[in-house]
Amino acid sequence: MLSLAIFAREDFETSTFLEDEAASTSHSISVNAYNFMRRQRAEADDPTLLRHHALIRLANYSSSDIPLCVSGLTCMRRGPILTYLLQMSAVGALLDHLPRVQAVGDLDHEGVVSLDIQRIEILALDQVMQINADALSSLQIFDDESHASMHSNRSKEGLSLFGILDFTKTNAGRTLLRQWCIRPLLSIPEIEARHDAVACFIRGENTPITDAMHGQLKGFKNAPRAFTRIKLGKGATIEWRTLVTFAYHAAMLMETLSDLSHTQDVAIIEKFRDSVDSVRLQQMGRLINERIDWETSENERRTCIRHGIDEELDKFKHAYYGLDQVLSRTALKIKKEIPPDSVESLNVLYFPQLGE
Repeated sequence: MLSLAIFAREDFETSTFLEDEAASTSHSISVNAYNFMRRQRAEADDPTLLRHHALIRLANYSSSDIPLCVSGLTCMRRGPILTYLLQMSAVGALLDHLPRVQAVGDLDHEGVVSLDIQRIEILALDQVMQINADALSSLQIFDDESHASMHSNRSKEGLSLFGILDFTKTNAGRTLLRQWCIRPLLSIPEIEARHDAVACFIRGENTPITDAMHGQLKGFKNAPRAFTRIKLGKGATIEWRTLVTFAYHAAMLMETLSDLSHTQDVAIIEKFRDSVDSVRLQQMGRLINERIDWETSENERRTCIRHGIDEELDKFKHAYYGLDQVLSRTALKIKKEIPPDSVESLNVLYFPQLGE
């Protein structure tokens, strides 16, 4: 687990309830694996404590530096901790496997961006319905069909419940709807919140506004992927253009939401208003537009910065664009040093290289 950046940057400390329990004993906390094994042999007479230590080793199999190895726990506190350690061992195995899959993907492709672990969230399984694959197939929730083109290996959604409900305009929306179909809600308050949102959007006076919102959502494109690629240093002109388009349409969507009627207590609208800062989005879009020369970038197929943004960059550009004249003068100079009867003409070419 410590091989992941999200954990490597954290300072791991023993949890408070473990520290309080260990403080009442004469044993000192140690994260050294050899000291841990020596303490285990010294306490070999307690089978419950031996089982506790075995589970700790199972949970911490990938590293000896995780400070969960605390002895001296009472039987009352031991049960929940053992359950927690079993959960951690399962999560640790999964998180240890994902970087290996990502490394293989980085070798074969440009990287498996979807496997970059940015955060870990808790999913309350008691709030969603568990549906197995047989039930999903019998209820025709999903139906993958072969693509009509014989040259494509991709599948498309057939006649299914998901296909009927799918009016989403973005990849993120389609993914979220798919998760809703796989794990239907059991929480009554959240179901009622969705009903309130649907009731608001289907009102007759809101129909023109929701149609406009569909067009604005379509302009979001795949903004999360663009953000990720730029963060990884792999952003091209199309990613920067996606951000500008996203900023514009998000600001427009914020203005459109203000025209909706009967939006009181609609949770999704309040959440969008609280999470989106239209002023900062407009500033971001304007800054990108002021710095990127879109026409030159399209012609040269690379991201180009406008003249006047960076003085040093402008000097490099001036030297680069003047290479033809420099090479012509160099060719004339070299030609004078070569005997006239050796060559009739001489051309000097420049091949751009990476590095020095």
